[in-house]
Amino acid sequence: MHRVNIEAIPSYDGADDRVELYRYLTYSKIDFDVLRADAKAALSDVTNRYAAKAIKDITKTDVILRDEDVKSLFESLIEDYSYDSVYRKNTDKVIGDAIQKDVTGEYLDINLKPSSKADGFDRDGVLLSPTNIIEKGVITNYYGSNQYAQYLGLKPSGLLATIAVGKGKTSYERMKKKPHLEIIALSGIQIDMYSHYIGGEVRLAVYFDGKEYHPVSGFSFSGNIEKCLSALVMSKETTVLQGYEGPKYILLKNMEIL
Repeated sequence: MHRVNIEAIPSYDGADDRVELYRYLTYSKIDFDVLRADAKAALSDVTNRYAAKAIKDITKTDVILRDEDVKSLFESLIEDYSYDSVYRKNTDKVIGDAIQKDVTGEYLDINLKPSSKADGFDRDGVLLSPTNIIEKGVITNYYGSNQYAQYLGLKPSGLLATIAVGKGKTSYERMKKKPHLEIIALSGIQIDMYSHYIGGEVRLAVYFDGKEYHPVSGFSFSGNIEKCLSALVMSKETTVLQGYEGPKYILLKNMEIL
């Protein structure tokens, strides 16, 4: 595993309040094209942070998430289907239930797999192999540790380190054609399947009004998770992060801006 620190600090004459952006990136392999792209993105992000203003007169719009926020969303989406959560009755859904209904967007396929070929067993000695959790929007398996699998009387999947999501059919360029907010820095994504909630506090984003881009900050977005999953759009472009392989971008339609 390779770790790279990218520190981008723009210089402004006479300004004491410099804006600093710090990125701590982890790669499973060295790809210099990816490194250059990430460094360029960090410089662009810190410039946007300096220029960001409060968002105004926008109540609803599409929201684009990228990279770590996409990973976080998919991790949150399946956490109720771990053996632990099922045993503790944190979900009322069972294998065979659909988490995507009346789909107008793209179907989800979510798998868990070992982090590498060398990752053959977990700490309990369970033999690891890829496990499908969601297939075409339907729960196909639970997952997790040997302990809670035994409580449920199920064969354990083992502790699998990487979430792998099937890529989408939509290009990033096509996602950006209509007005939208692209999130650069998010305090964290929150999902509650019981209250049908999805949302997050935005520290930095770029708003496209159909003609121009505007750096904005200091707001939140929220929506209905069931409607989001029904209309979900995922990018053709993929990324590989520590613990995640899948779409680099996703688009959530018609989010409320608070």
